[in-house]
Amino acid sequence: MAMERFSTVARDRSSRTCGVLAVFTACAILLTVAAPVWAQSPRPRLKSIRPQRPPRQAQRSDSELSADAQESGVDSGTTNPRTAAAESELPEHVHPSHPLVPALKLAYASRNTVRNVRDYTAHFLKKELVGNRYITHSMDMKFREQPFSVYLRFREPHDGRQVLYVNGANNGQILVQEAGIKALAGTIPLNPTDPLAMSENRHPITEIGIANMLEAVIQQWESDGRYGEVNVEYFPKAKLGDFPVRVIRTTHPTRRRQFKFHMTQLYLDDQSLFPVRVEQFDWPPREGAPPPQVELYMYSKVNTNQGLTNQDFDPRQYRLR
Repeated sequence: MAMERFSTVARDRSSRTCGVLAVFTACAILLTVAAPVWAQSPRPRLKSIRPQRPPRQAQRSDSELSADAQESGVDSGTTNPRTAAAESELPEHVHPSHPLVPALKLAYASRNTVRNVRDYTAHFLKKELVGNRYITHSMDMKFREQPFSVYLRFREPHDGRQVLYVNGANNGQILVQEAGIKALAGTIPLNPTDPLAMSENRHPITEIGIANMLEAVIQQWESDGRYGEVNVEYFPKAKLGDFPVRVIRTTHPTRRRQFKFHMTQLYLDDQSLFPVRVEQFDWPPREGAPPPQVELYMYSKVNTNQGLTNQDFDPRQYRLR
């Protein structure tokens, strides 16, 4: 009789154990199916939109034009009509809970402001790591969207150098006119990707402009949206000099083949969300070292929709040819 009772209890315990294991297994299967693709990684990822503060060296801003950024909470703009309309622009592969989604929504809203710009004049500052050299250019700029037209007059260095490019004109070439004694060489026509044209640039002139600057960041973040391992910070009360801006900073703590940059900073006008500056940083060369800045593009004194015409991009006006 005792053995019979013991056998009955053992069967009951075994049944309860099997039942618990079955429920646990079913939950695990459901969680695996429901997990977004970007989160299915054996490596640790972020647990929330607002991550921990990255290492100190990842927060250093450029000493030449620093932003006095004071973080006051995540300003994702999800309640803003401009960013709400941008929600539908998210690619299908970017999961709605991905940390980059609020940043992308702000970038899409910024893109909507740029779409209303037909042309502009501006001061363009460019700082790039080209090979092993840091090259800085300060230029006055005229730009027109259709047809794609760019006129640059250099301030520093090469004061007086002129560069003109008009899509579909001048045999598809850039027209370059040096200043001073070098002007004796006359106007030099170059293909946009000619080694001489690229010797001081990371990108060809066909990729210049405010819209292209912003679009490059959007495409980068959309690509990064396939993966985890990204920290996102918002600085809604930053300043660029005395100019109020919002800054979005994204950081990849670990170098991966799929990530182009270690850290990216996008600066938007505080009110209009118009993009004014982008900074890109490579991974630190060693632990504890600051991340090297490889790209900086900034547009200031921007005057939009000036009604620029073909005459503004006529080579004869600048004595090119």
